[in-house]
Order: sequence, then structure tokens, then C-alpha cells
Amino acid sequence: MHPTPPPNLIPPITTVKQAVEYRSKLQALEPNVDFLMSLYLHESMTVETMIEAKVKSYPAGVTTNSSSGIVDYASYYPILKTKWNKKIWCSISMASALPSVTGQSGMPNQNSCQF
Repeated sequence: MHPTPPPNLIPPITTVKQAVEYRSKLQALEPNVDFLMSLYLHESMTVETMIEAKVKSYPAGVTTNSSSGIVDYASYYPILKTKWNKKIWCSISMASALPSVTGQSGMPNQNSCQF
């Protein structure tokens, strides 16, 4: 069995060191399971970290503990462009949900998502 525990804890797992420590705790609870770890895509992440580990992206506010999630992917373009230019390939999993945009009423604005 190879479960992948989500990195969306509080605080989120954003470094390889944190993932290794978390994996050790999980394996202490269940030593017969090989846990596959991933990191929470975060603004503090470097190209080197993205090469070293699998990364998962959570849009802000769409799932449990996603308050540290992505609001705007534009801030990640430079790091992704660097990876592209250096022909560095890695895995980035993306949660399949759109962040909500709340209007004055407190309800999501249905016209706020444009593609």
C-alpha cells in the first residue's frame, strides 16, 4: 500500500524536511505502509525544492486547511518559467476546484470565474 497523505496541515508541509518528519510520525503509527509524501505549493518554495519533491497546489479556501493556498498563480510564473527554461520537469498536482470570490453579500459571486 502506498497512500499519499495530503500536505494541507496547519501549518502546511512546504519543505522536504517537514515531509520527512511527518512521514516518520506516520510510519511510527503504521510501519508496514510506505507513505508517499508531497509538499504544499507555497510562495516560499524554490526551484530546487520543486525538483526534489512532488508538489500539490491548493486554491485558497476550497478545501480543508487551504487558507494558505493559491490566490493567484501569476506569482508562481517566474519559478515555473525558470524550470521550463532549464528543462527541469517535475510533478505538480492541482486540486480541481476554483477559489471562491465572495461578494458583499458574503455569497460567492457566480460571475467571478472567467476562463
